[in-house]
Amino acid sequence: MKYLFSVISLIIYLEGISQSFPYTFQTWDVTNGLSSNYCNAVVQNADGYLYVATNSGLYVFNGNYFKPLSRETEPVYIGEGNVEDVTIDIQNRIWFASIERGVGMVDPNEPNFKVSYFSPKKSVTTLSNDSLYDAKVSKLCFDSKGFLWVGTRGDGLYKLDTATKKFTTFETDNKSSLYNKYIRSLFFYKPDTLFVGMINGLSIVNPLDNSIIHKNMIDAETKKSIRPTVRKVLPWNTDSFLLATDRGTFWLQISTGQLSSIYKDNITKIDFEDVNSNDILKFSDQEIWIATENEGIIFFNVKTKQFSYSYKLSEYKPGIPKGFISRFTKDALNNIWIAQQNGVSLFQSYNVQFRGFAFEDKEPFAGSLLARDDNLICIKSNSIATMNTLTGKTKVKNISTLKRKDVIPSSVVPISSEDFLLFLFDSIFTVNYKTLASRYMPLNRTRVDSTVFKHFRVTACIPDTLNGKREYLLFTKTMMGNILLNYFPEDGLLTDFIPDGFKKEDFKYGFTKVIKTGNGKYWISTLYNGLIYTEKNGKSIQYSAGAAEENRKIPPGEITDFALTSDNNVWLLINKTGLIHLNPNTRSARAYKIYAEEQGLLDKRLYNIITDLQDNLWLTSNSGLFCFRTVEKEFLRYSAANGLGNIKFQVNEVELAKTTNGYIGLSDKYTNLTWFKPEDIYKNAKPNLILHSLKINDSIINLKTIHSTLHLSPNQNNISFQHDIIDFDKTTFYKVMFRLDNFDNRWYYSNYNNEQRYMQLPAGKYTFRIKLQHPNGEYSNEKNFSFIIETIWYKTWWFKSIITLLCLCIIYFSIKFYINRKLYKQKKELELQNAVALERARISTELHDDLGGGLSTIRILSEANNHLNGRHPSNENLVKISKHSKELLQKMTEIVWALNIKNDTFDQLLSYIRLQTVQTLDETGIQYKIEMPENIPPIMINGINRRHLMLLIKEAIHNIVKHAQANFVDIRFALVADQLTLIVHDNGIGIDEIVATLHKGNGLHTMQQHALALGGILKIEKKAGTCVSFCVPINKISYESVISNKQNHV
Repeated sequence: MKYLFSVISLIIYLEGISQSFPYTFQTWDVTNGLSSNYCNAVVQNADGYLYVATNSGLYVFNGNYFKPLSRETEPVYIGEGNVEDVTIDIQNRIWFASIERGVGMVDPNEPNFKVSYFSPKKSVTTLSNDSLYDAKVSKLCFDSKGFLWVGTRGDGLYKLDTATKKFTTFETDNKSSLYNKYIRSLFFYKPDTLFVGMINGLSIVNPLDNSIIHKNMIDAETKKSIRPTVRKVLPWNTDSFLLATDRGTFWLQISTGQLSSIYKDNITKIDFEDVNSNDILKFSDQEIWIATENEGIIFFNVKTKQFSYSYKLSEYKPGIPKGFISRFTKDALNNIWIAQQNGVSLFQSYNVQFRGFAFEDKEPFAGSLLARDDNLICIKSNSIATMNTLTGKTKVKNISTLKRKDVIPSSVVPISSEDFLLFLFDSIFTVNYKTLASRYMPLNRTRVDSTVFKHFRVTACIPDTLNGKREYLLFTKTMMGNILLNYFPEDGLLTDFIPDGFKKEDFKYGFTKVIKTGNGKYWISTLYNGLIYTEKNGKSIQYSAGAAEENRKIPPGEITDFALTSDNNVWLLINKTGLIHLNPNTRSARAYKIYAEEQGLLDKRLYNIITDLQDNLWLTSNSGLFCFRTVEKEFLRYSAANGLGNIKFQVNEVELAKTTNGYIGLSDKYTNLTWFKPEDIYKNAKPNLILHSLKINDSIINLKTIHSTLHLSPNQNNISFQHDIIDFDKTTFYKVMFRLDNFDNRWYYSNYNNEQRYMQLPAGKYTFRIKLQHPNGEYSNEKNFSFIIETIWYKTWWFKSIITLLCLCIIYFSIKFYINRKLYKQKKELELQNAVALERARISTELHDDLGGGLSTIRILSEANNHLNGRHPSNENLVKISKHSKELLQKMTEIVWALNIKNDTFDQLLSYIRLQTVQTLDETGIQYKIEMPENIPPIMINGINRRHLMLLIKEAIHNIVKHAQANFVDIRFALVADQLTLIVHDNGIGIDEIVATLHKGNGLHTMQQHALALGGILKIEKKAGTCVSFCVPINKISYESVISNKQNHV
């Protein structure tokens, strides 16, 4: 009981407000591409690019990296000196103030980023890029008519006509200002009002009539004239303005000229009059931000008069601006950009949705971060803090513990809506939230290993009832690891809880979380045994990588945490794998799905998970807080850049809790607490994709200057497309997808490379397309660009047509030459044949007329002489003369027949052979049968071939008459497939096969010689007599084709 009284007596109630700093910034510097950290001004153009004026030139920033704004070719940056100011006109041209060169202008719409300089002092208005002189231009401002007002350091005020590039000098002589030509600020308020701040003075110019009023200012307290250097004018209402000056920040009443300091803090001895102010920003109706030269940013509440300094509360917040702050700028999304001496910083407008609390003591948390109603409860080893998520007010209850060396850190866990359990040393108490009334609870540790109580800490307590007996299931962290214990408050007994079907050694202190469901069962996650669904003293179902049933399998790995959504689905965090969605009610083969890199989870070192009221999931990781939107199936990432700068995500001790009003709290278990309402920060800015330039070979083309399809020469086929993604938010995950139509057959991912290269593209028409793909399947607006690579001259259609026509002409004339040459030769051959034919005709005529006539005379005379001597024996010599004359006359007739060109037809040949054969067979009395083709083609056969063919047949008939002893001969002529076939078949005794094979005998040999001369094939067979067959192609014995071709081509 002594501990009970100690607790009751040592609890002291304390209420207080946190000393937390509410804002978080992100800063970029030389490590991100700047050549100098000293930034003077920031401005944003219509595309979303930021232009940053630095002491080393002008830079453009897309949210990921800086690059110098090129003069003509990269990477030469603008100016080697100080760029004091930068602004943008309605044509999106960038104007900047260069101390060394004057007024600079870059037009992004021009083909090249060429920089032009204009000087108010030089006679030549446009200067070369290499000319250096002390132009002293420091401030720029446009009026309603588009004129650019130019302030200098020592040369006064000018007005520049941006169309003609001519300067007009504007006198700023002011008796109340000692340095009235040193312009320190320009602020265009309305068409007839331009505030001109100078050293020791303020003037008001009317741009409509070029009139000027020098404002005399009076200290409201001393009633004396005051001449501060005005560096910024901020309108508050029609008559009240805030001035940032070298003497502090003042209210200026325009009508009276009275100045009054906004605040003096006599307690901390800080006087705003001693704080040099460079700029003022109206953050809200109650709060202003003041940029100072040495105090960082001052956050001042104009109603409560309370203020804080950014640098004083930024000990654990790297990136918070401190020191010299130059300028504030609001972008299109109301984010605040800060130009400072350490780079350029960003405050995102929704950062205020993440609200923070910092504990003054450094004691670690003893228990979990708890939620009760609308409050978040942080329980530490010596205090309990209750923070209201709506009002932000915090009540701290200090708990004084016994100061003993062997003290075990206490643990506090809720057990009901009114009470929590306090574990102190080796005792347990119940404490009421409101009354702090405590009651000692018995504790019997005999059933549990004593080593468990070394570094014993209970982090979750789940009430339950078993067999009518009240008990608690305790999730306990020990020196050995995590275990589950049953606690029975009636007798204080502690026992190990092991799910049914398992042994204690199976878990190896590897429990990670336990959740009780509405049906009284438990989900338990482990490091080594997967996920277990069980009930006390009941059956257990295990989900693991090695499960036998397919729908009980989950990916291998350590389950660090899990959560249940309202549809009773389970979401697991498996370290180094990702977020696992498990549907325990599915009957499909696979019950889980993994969400990781593809959906935007960039860090898979995961620790804790919690659901919000919309069933979206919030995950802590090693690099920040992720939100998984369960409907869209995408991750959003939040880190220090988004307002979570006070949470140390590098440790796995970040706790999560959810209040009944939907707020989610985070605590890193040391000194910091952050809370937010999820639906307030879902509205994140989408990245802006810009396809800005085209690199052809080594030349860069600004795509803004191309308004139609670009035509490229054939050698301009090495092309790179360059894009930027304007993304200052960095909560949304996306992939860059691109393809080149008519070349790529699918979409490709760029892998965060902002340049897509295509080498040696063939001629053709192309369209490059690029877009962003979000994890939920949505796409950004597609950017595209069309171009045509012309065909090289020797591949053009007209060149191919000319070459084709030329080739056809060459072929035509070659063929014509060949034909004419061949016709010429054929003509010569024809002429020769005609000459031979004429000579043959002459010889045949002479043989027939002269020699034939002579032989006929000899024969007639010899026969007549025999007839005269008919009564006497015949004269043998006369008989021989008559016989030989007859034979000679027959041969001569054959020669004359062969020489006569009138017989050079196949028809004449067959007729003559038939005539001779019939005469011979009729004289011998041998029966015969002769078959001739019905249709005889008009084939021409020269005399030599006719004679060979006639003599071959004649020899065959002669052999039959002389040797065959036949009484019948079958003679057939046939023309089949351009083949001439001759068959002579008798029914005689037949020829000896050896003789027929070897062609022995003069007759057979002569027939073979004639056949060879004709180019045919001769066969002699013994087949029911003797069969002589001769086959020869028509084209070998005919010259009809030659003559015919000649006639056709002539």
